[in-house]
Amino acid sequence: EAAAGEVGTSGVVPVKSNGNPVETTGAPRFGFSWTEDPVLNSFEIDEGRPPEGPGEVVLDKTTFDDEGFELGERIGVITQQPLREFELVGSASFGEENNLGGAVASLFALETAQRLCDKETEFDTISVRASDGVTTDELIVRIQAVLPEGVEAVSGPSVANEQADEIQSQLSFLTIALPVFAFIAVFVAAFIIFNTFSITVAQRMRQRGLLRAVGARGGQVTRMVLGEAFVVGLLASIAGLFLGLGVAWLLQQIFGAVGFELSTVGLQFEPRTWVVSILVGLVVTVLAAAAPALRASRVPPLAALRSDSAGKAEGKTGGGLVVAGVLATIVGFALFFGSSAFDGLTAIFAGIGVGVLLVFLGVAMLSPALMRPLARVIGWPIRRFAGVAGKLGSENAMRNPRRTATTAAALMVGLALVGVANIFSTSLVASIDKLLDEQFPADLIVRNGDQFALFSPLAASAIAESPGVTDVSQVRPGEVRVDGDTRVVAGLDPTPFSQVYDPDFSEGGWSDLQPGGVLLFDEVADDADVDVGDTVEVVFAQTGGEQFRVDGVFREATLPGTGQDSPTVLMTLPDFERNFTPQQDVAVFANAAEGVDLEEAQAQIEDSLAAFPQLSVENQQEFKESQRDQVNQVLLLVFALLALTIIIAIFGIVNTLALTIFERTREIGLLRAVGL
Repeated sequence: EAAAGEVGTSGVVPVKSNGNPVETTGAPRFGFSWTEDPVLNSFEIDEGRPPEGPGEVVLDKTTFDDEGFELGERIGVITQQPLREFELVGSASFGEENNLGGAVASLFALETAQRLCDKETEFDTISVRASDGVTTDELIVRIQAVLPEGVEAVSGPSVANEQADEIQSQLSFLTIALPVFAFIAVFVAAFIIFNTFSITVAQRMRQRGLLRAVGARGGQVTRMVLGEAFVVGLLASIAGLFLGLGVAWLLQQIFGAVGFELSTVGLQFEPRTWVVSILVGLVVTVLAAAAPALRASRVPPLAALRSDSAGKAEGKTGGGLVVAGVLATIVGFALFFGSSAFDGLTAIFAGIGVGVLLVFLGVAMLSPALMRPLARVIGWPIRRFAGVAGKLGSENAMRNPRRTATTAAALMVGLALVGVANIFSTSLVASIDKLLDEQFPADLIVRNGDQFALFSPLAASAIAESPGVTDVSQVRPGEVRVDGDTRVVAGLDPTPFSQVYDPDFSEGGWSDLQPGGVLLFDEVADDADVDVGDTVEVVFAQTGGEQFRVDGVFREATLPGTGQDSPTVLMTLPDFERNFTPQQDVAVFANAAEGVDLEEAQAQIEDSLAAFPQLSVENQQEFKESQRDQVNQVLLLVFALLALTIIIAIFGIVNTLALTIFERTREIGLLRAVGL
C-alpha cells in the first residue's frame, strides 16, 4: 500500500537563541527524516506543520516546550556538518505517550536529512504498509525477492523486539543489580525476623510452659509459633508490596535525574509481582521463625512456675555452631579468592557471590562466641566514663550474646556493602587515572558530550589549522566481523597516533601498521588464531569480506574518550574510508606544540570549533574529572539501593532494643526505684 524510506543519526543538536546547545542528562540527541505517510510515521504534528523545504526543522514536543522555542524562529542545528540555521516550523509528539526517554529529536524533510547525514543516495530503513488482504508473511517474501544482498525484510514486531532486546541488554546491569539488592534486603530482614521471634518466644516462656502443663504437645507449640509467623509474614508482604510501589517510583525519579530515563509507560504492577513478593515474604518469615519455634516446643511445663524465665530460652552458643561458622568462613574466603580461576565471567561472579554469602553466614554464626569478649573490650570506655549507666548498658550487651550478634549482623551486611561500593568506585577511578597517565599521553581530548555521538571530520581539520597544536589524531569507529564475532574497529593515522596513545603492544607497533594491515587486541588474535604476519578476514557491512595482514597485537583495549566499547581492531584511515560511509569521528586527540602553554593550545582549539559548539575540549585533568562524574552517577544509584538495606538494619536495631526494654520492665523499674 505504501513504502517510505527513512534516514537518521545521533549527534544532531538544536542550538537555542542564546547560542547554547540543547543539553540532556545523558540521553542522545537524534536527527530523523520526516515520513509523509501518517500511518508509518511515529511522530505526529502537535503545533505548526511538517518540514518541507531544505531550511526547515521540527522539534519533538518535549524539547520545544521545555526549552522555550517558538514557531517561526531561526534556530541553529548541528549535525555531522558545521552549525547551520533552520526555520522552526513545528513541534511533534512521539507515540501515544509522547516520551522519548529523555532524548531530543530534530526532524527534517527527507532530502535535507539525507544531505545532513551524508546519505544522499541511501536509506537506513524503509517502512512498508501492506495492502488489504496481504499478510505480513506474504509481504516479507515478496519484498525480500527484490532486495539486494545483505538487506533483510522483517516484520514490525520483529524490529520492535530486536530494539527492546538491545535496550534490555544495555540495561542488563539493572536486571542483575536490582534482584541482587532485593536478595540482600531479604537476607538482612531474615536476621531481624529471627531475632524478633527469638525474643518473643523467650518473653512468653511461662505461657508456653503453662500450655505444656495443661497438655499441649511440643508439635502444637511449634505450629502455633509458625502460624503466627505465617500471619505476620502475609500481612508484612502485602504491606511491603504496596510500599514497594512507592520505592519503585522514587528509584525511577533518581534514575531520570542522572540520565537514565527508563519509563515510557506507568509503573508495571503485574500478577507475578504479587505472587513472587508474597511467596518470598512468607517463605523467609516462616524459615527465619523455624528455629525459635523449635526452641519454643522444648519449653518444659515447669517453666510456668518460674518468675525469671524470660530471656532464658535462647540458649548458649554450641560448639557445633562455632565449627560450622569456621568452616563456612574458610570455604567462603576460598571461593572469593579462588573464583578467578573459573571459566567465564558468570562463573567468576557466581563464585564471588557465593563466597561472600558464606563469609557473612560464617561470621554471623561465630559472632555469638565472640560477642562477650568483643563487648567487654568495646564497652570498656563506656564503663570507665559513663558511670553506673554505662556499666549496666555494657553488661546488657553481653547478657545475651546471640541476640546482640544477630542485631549487629544485619547492620554488618549493609555497611559491608557500603564499604564495597566505596572501595570499588575509588579503585575504578584510580585505574582510570593510571591508564591515562601511563598509556594515554595526549594533552587534549575533543569529543561530543552527547554520549560519544559522532561528528564531522571537518572538526579535526579545523583543529589541525590551530598554530599551537600538534599530533592531531582522529578516531573513526565502526563495526566489523572477525572470525564470526562482531568487533569495534577504529580508523586512524598511526603516525600522529603514536604520540597520543600507547596500547601496550605485545608484538609489532604503530610503525608497522600500513595500508592493508590491522592491529588486533590480543583476545581477538587468540580467538581468530592468528599471529603477526598472518592474514585475517575482516567482514564489512557495506563492502563484504576482505583479507588483512596482521601487523601487530596489543594488550590494552581501552581507548579513552571513545565510549564503553573501545576498538579492538585498528586500521589505517584509507582502509577505513574505503569500507565505510559516511565518515564520522568519535574523538580527536592533540598535543600542545613545543613551547606553547597547554591553556593557550586548549583556547585555540575551542576557537577553531566555533561551528561545532556541541564538542568539548578537555585536558587530562578535566577528562579525569568527567570520568569520576560518570562513576559517581552510577554510585548514586548504588547508594540509593544500599540505603534501603541500611534502613532495614535500623528497623532491626530499634525493634530489638524495644523488645528487650519491654522484657526488662521490672528490672528497669527497680533501677528507677533505687534512684537511677
